[in-house]
Amino acid sequence: MNNLVVAVTSPSFSKNKYLREALQKLPVEVHYYQEERQASSEILANYLNSIKAEAVIVGLEKINDQILDKNPQLKLISKYGVGLDNIDLNIINKYDVKLGVSSGVNKNSVVELVMTFSLGHSRNVFNSMNLLSAGQWVKNGGKELINCKFGIVGLGNIGTLLAKKLKAIGLNDIYYSDVIDKSEIEKDLGITYRGYEDILKNCDIISFHVPLNPSTKFMLSNNEIKLLKPDALIINTARGEIIDIESCCDAVINKKIGGLACDVFPHEPYDTSKYKNMPNLYLTPHIGGNSIEAITNMGMASILHVEEYLKNKYNELKLI
Repeated sequence: MNNLVVAVTSPSFSKNKYLREALQKLPVEVHYYQEERQASSEILANYLNSIKAEAVIVGLEKINDQILDKNPQLKLISKYGVGLDNIDLNIINKYDVKLGVSSGVNKNSVVELVMTFSLGHSRNVFNSMNLLSAGQWVKNGGKELINCKFGIVGLGNIGTLLAKKLKAIGLNDIYYSDVIDKSEIEKDLGITYRGYEDILKNCDIISFHVPLNPSTKFMLSNNEIKLLKPDALIINTARGEIIDIESCCDAVINKKIGGLACDVFPHEPYDTSKYKNMPNLYLTPHIGGNSIEAITNMGMASILHVEEYLKNKYNELKLI
């Protein structure tokens, strides 16, 4: 019996010795896509076809009709990471391709980055470091985070954990918005529901944790920026197109808002060179879910889906 042919498209998985060894313990023939840049649909379609991949461990690469039409042999998509905006669920059902995805596997890693942005901005850590490295001794310790009004847009796995950690350090004014009723979680955490517009108008820090879909794409753009407090900090660790990053950066530069912390971009890698050394702009290269622990968790979850497929061929579409 031939081994299952598995392609791995995520660079961080491919470079991780532990994950490679764990995957190769299964009866599989593994191929690692070697390019650092995210593959286009055409390139990925041709690559999967060239190796006759029957399963693919995919990160942020788009899985669409172009890929599946050219790869009728492909039977399993195992998601490395969270979020399904890059996978067309209707299309994979059409082609009878099975899907394995685990929620929340990188949530602590993402939340810690949000906390870092929040604390670093509030206490003026980042700007103080930059000034000191330029030879300027400017003592400005900012304000304590626990006195901020914190808005969480999207109370899923990450938003919920963020609220718990903020509560744990003594922050009481925590507000959230969500399109789904989260009243039970709200009661358990002791946080308060507010409409999205109300959060924009009243919160000192606003962190986005929503999936990317037509209703959330560019949900923070010029019209919404006008509603923000002039010292508000915006944090986006969700998906790049949740916010209009150019408008948000311009708002910080023109002092219409207090700061922007962004870990995700409309396309990646993203050229941020024009914002070099700009105060209150904190731009990181999608490291939110990239801690050592998160990489291990995401990788082992994606391997588990391959193992489960080998056992039972996923009798139905499987979201774990």
